[in-house]
Amino acid sequence: MGSGFSFFPKEPVYTLLLGMPNSGKTTCLRALTADKLEKTVSTTSTVGFNLEEVICEKVSFLFWDFGGKDMIFGSYRHYYPNAKAIVYVIDSTNDITEIINSKNEICKILKEINSEVPILIFANKQDLPQSHSSDEIQRTFQLDSIKHKWHIQSCSFVCYEGLYEGIKWLEQM
Repeated sequence: MGSGFSFFPKEPVYTLLLGMPNSGKTTCLRALTADKLEKTVSTTSTVGFNLEEVICEKVSFLFWDFGGKDMIFGSYRHYYPNAKAIVYVIDSTNDITEIINSKNEICKILKEINSEVPILIFANKQDLPQSHSSDEIQRTFQLDSIKHKWHIQSCSFVCYEGLYEGIKWLEQM
């Protein structure tokens, strides 16, 4: 389609992995690159960024996982011009105030990136009883009103649930 990777590219698809601190960005990346026989995915807070290539059936993604701490958090804006996809991770166990903060952050991102760039939103930590559903998050984020192609995927990265379904959607863009 318009995003420029509906065929197998020679170069990996430059993908920003963003979200609020402790939402599960690094856990997402570790789960994508882990041996599927591993039972757990362990991470620590990211200082700076992680860079990983993930090869799927049709597309190879180069994921830039930026630390959520204030010093690094704003620096990812310098990477927007080259981004061909955005993966945004939400901690769906957060209270409504934090979910609205996350919504405000993604709104800032959407204003700055090309509307051709698809957005995959992972509603992470769905394995926990206090999590908000992806439908609740979709309504709070008012996703139906954005110009970008988007998909919201319920998931639990530590349980490997929903992860590959979300990446499959992104792969088809």
